[in-house]
Amino acid sequence: MTELHDPTLQTARHRIWQAIRIYRRFESGELVAVLSLPCRTVRNYVGALKRHGVLRSVRGGAMLVRDLGPKAPFEAKGRRRGQLIDPNRAVREAVSP
Repeated sequence: MTELHDPTLQTARHRIWQAIRIYRRFESGELVAVLSLPCRTVRNYVGALKRHGVLRSVRGGAMLVRDLGPKAPFEAKGRRRGQLIDPNRAVREAVSP
């Protein structure tokens, strides 16, 4: 099963993304506690968003600098590996940092 089709990962990713959009500035530990998700899951997703310029590291955590919309962005696998996909756009395309 691919990440895109795994309902558990989609739910976790969606929950993390919604919390990030609400808090705007946060520590990963806060998200872990509030969302009751594994630390690794939160760190991996936050790290991906930082690599693509959606989040920026700030003292004590991270800050949302590019709100892409309500649908959670995700890193592509396979041929487009390493690209951040924004499902809020009519045509799914990679997001540049």
